[in-house]
Amino acid sequence: MDTCVAYHKGEVQRLRSKKNAVSVDAAQERLLPRLHFKLGWHYLVLQDVSNGRRQMLSGLRKLEKMFPMFAPFESRLCGSIFLYHFLSCVSLSGGRMNSSSEVWLEVRRYADWIGTAYGGSVRDECQTVTFVLTKVLEAEWLEFLARKTEHLESKQLCDYLVAAAYALEECMTFLPSRLDGDTVNAPPHVGEEERLSEHASRLWKCCDRAAVQKRIARLLGEAKSLASGRETEVNYLNFLASSDLLHEPPDVSLVDEIVMRANCPIVSRMAEVACGALGTWKSLSPSLTVSLLLSGCVDPVNYAEQERFQHRLHELDGCLESDTVLQYPKGNLLAPFTAIAYFDEDREKVVGERAKMVVVLFSTSRRAMKVDVHTLSFSSSGPRGLSETHLPLSPARRVTLSAAAPQKILMEVPLANAGRFTCSNVTADVCMSGFTVTVRWHFTCVESLTAHPMSNRTRDAIIPQKSQTVLEVANPSTVFMVECPSLIEAVEGECAECEIVVSCAALKVTGGCMTIPYEPKLFRVVCWSISNEPLSTTNEGGEMHYMLPDLSPNSAVQLIMSVGCIRSSEFHLPILFRCLTERYGELRCSKSLHISVYPPFDVDHAFMGSSLWGNGVAPLQFPSVNPLYVQYDHSMLVTASDIFRSPLLTNWKDGCALYFFTKQVTADKFVFSAQDTMTLSCTFRCTAKKGITILKADVIVGEEVELLLCCGSDPHAFLEEGECATVVTRFRARRLGRLTPGFIRVVFSPQHSSTRLYSDVCIPAVEIEDAEITMSVHYPLITSRDHAFPLEVAVCNNSTAPFFGEVLLDMQQEDFRCAGMARQTLQIAAEGRSVARYLLFPLRVGELVVPAIQVRSAATSHTVANSEGCYVVHVLPEGQSLLAENPK
Repeated sequence: MDTCVAYHKGEVQRLRSKKNAVSVDAAQERLLPRLHFKLGWHYLVLQDVSNGRRQMLSGLRKLEKMFPMFAPFESRLCGSIFLYHFLSCVSLSGGRMNSSSEVWLEVRRYADWIGTAYGGSVRDECQTVTFVLTKVLEAEWLEFLARKTEHLESKQLCDYLVAAAYALEECMTFLPSRLDGDTVNAPPHVGEEERLSEHASRLWKCCDRAAVQKRIARLLGEAKSLASGRETEVNYLNFLASSDLLHEPPDVSLVDEIVMRANCPIVSRMAEVACGALGTWKSLSPSLTVSLLLSGCVDPVNYAEQERFQHRLHELDGCLESDTVLQYPKGNLLAPFTAIAYFDEDREKVVGERAKMVVVLFSTSRRAMKVDVHTLSFSSSGPRGLSETHLPLSPARRVTLSAAAPQKILMEVPLANAGRFTCSNVTADVCMSGFTVTVRWHFTCVESLTAHPMSNRTRDAIIPQKSQTVLEVANPSTVFMVECPSLIEAVEGECAECEIVVSCAALKVTGGCMTIPYEPKLFRVVCWSISNEPLSTTNEGGEMHYMLPDLSPNSAVQLIMSVGCIRSSEFHLPILFRCLTERYGELRCSKSLHISVYPPFDVDHAFMGSSLWGNGVAPLQFPSVNPLYVQYDHSMLVTASDIFRSPLLTNWKDGCALYFFTKQVTADKFVFSAQDTMTLSCTFRCTAKKGITILKADVIVGEEVELLLCCGSDPHAFLEEGECATVVTRFRARRLGRLTPGFIRVVFSPQHSSTRLYSDVCIPAVEIEDAEITMSVHYPLITSRDHAFPLEVAVCNNSTAPFFGEVLLDMQQEDFRCAGMARQTLQIAAEGRSVARYLLFPLRVGELVVPAIQVRSAATSHTVANSEGCYVVHVLPEGQSLLAENPK
């Protein structure tokens, strides 16, 4: 054992020295793969797996580097030997193979390398063997990737299995078919070892046709069980591998499924198979066989092979029934011709006229064919729904068609009813190489414009006409006419009326119906005839249907339509009229009624706070400042489609816009003192185009508010658009906190009509707070001309901070004279009280107003309390005794 180990170690040293010497000699570079293999083999004998693996991988990479493209066959075989030994080293060292490992990348690179191999380095008699072995080798390694890769996705697994099956299928043509027990002889041009009986039997028995078929079936069976989207390709390979394509009858259902789903190269291959086994195929499925053979006759990819298919067409004579029609488009099968039809009209046509139609035919056949177009079919929408109309051409239009000569056929089509006309299909007899078949091309298929190749010249001529494939046919306009106004203007809440006249010409009209959208939150419609008879109404699918009376020839009916304008808005009301005639079936006419519903007015609210009206007896409280707040309520138009939560029920938002009121205020809160008298001035600015008449305005308040005054504009005042009317009200709050005083109900009528409408305008909410500085005044209510009387002003500070200010007595009036200073300073502690005393001499007799009193803050110079001149004293003549002396 020691001698053996020493021998292999010595060989390793010798081979490494030789490898180093060869590496620097470019002429001996081809010896390096052999030296790597010998070194790796000796390492494996010595159980040095790591170095053995490294040498086998180095030898494989050296081979790939020496022949990066189109490696000779012997290099491919040597590469397989290297790779097998490399994988055995990986297995011994516990390595795993996933799609990101080094081992997997080496196998994948090697599979790609042998796929681009070249067999020109072998002799001619070895070319077939080389091709077969190359494909078997490629299939072996692709299957190895499918079996040995961990965590492989189903789609990738199916790709490897199908690729391996396809590689084996390519060599099926060259494989012999032998019975079990036959002697297997090796070809004379293989190596000596392969000529031995044991080696030859194992090597060539595995390449028997039956064995390869079983192997392909097993691979495809696994691939078909995976959801990969390649089912059609799997069926195609299964078909090629499971049958003797030239002698055994095919599975017709399988072939039909492949043809319907496969791509163009597979369809071309199926056409070749059908052409090779024409006798067997035409007896099982004549229509499918003819379709495949015709596809080969016009195949633009195999342009040179078209003649071979066309020469065999005569063998199909008599296999089809006389009424058989080949339908196209059908999958990727190529039709003998492709057709496009369009209307050569630049305007809408009416019933009874004729329309010009153009049918363009083109093909990719090298040889000219005769095409007899004998039927055009149209689909149209008539009174009873969709219908199919066939237009036979007598005599048939014959053209000679080829790839170099597309043809155009012109014809006139009678228009029997109204609706949308489209050409659905064209039927023609095609005569090619003496074989005649009926072909029908359908225009309604999505593939109609792409199922057949087109030349650039033909495409440029045809594609711009696609937009004319549909023709709108209308009924004569004089049969059924509708007259109605185009614009209605109203005020929100008003019921606007308009007159609609429906008339007919020389034909009787029955079953008339008027359809209007149902929008209960926007408007409501009521209709009746001029004789005051209501119309029968139904509500279906968001639409109101009004049944119209029947009309005799040359008669008319007048309708009154009342539109109740529930919400201010701008919209186009679509009105659809339908009726029936014996000649033209159903007739339709649509009108659009523009309706403008204006809000009656915009409102400006102006709030002012002031002291209470007094009688000189009760103590009064005053606010810290006279506030002024303003709120503007203006309307603006918003498109209904821009509203997130639209009130509309039906889907016609693009033709509708709604008025919304926006609020602009001068302060976040309208704050007043607890004993303030709040004065509200509301200015109503007319926004109706035709004006409104203000009948009256009532202020309605709740229990939390005491209404003191309400006055407004003259009753029955007419306002043009933009003119204003003002309502003034005064009220007092009965509690502290936030409260809503109430609303103003304005009763008005549109223009000068007798209709009475009303609109409720909410009074803005106010915030009531307790006053910080309060003032009370004490004085005698009655005095005489020759006596002075005292006036005491008591100021209370209800806040938690000291107050510094002054009391000012306004002596500008000539009724009194003050003994002393009219201005006195104040210093009041928190929650304290101070009294300012004055002595007043009356200068005349009568009911005199006590001079106004103001309390000002020294910090802000603002008036924080005042009397507003609301105190009165009665002055008697001199010498008269006082009837009462009851100072407060």
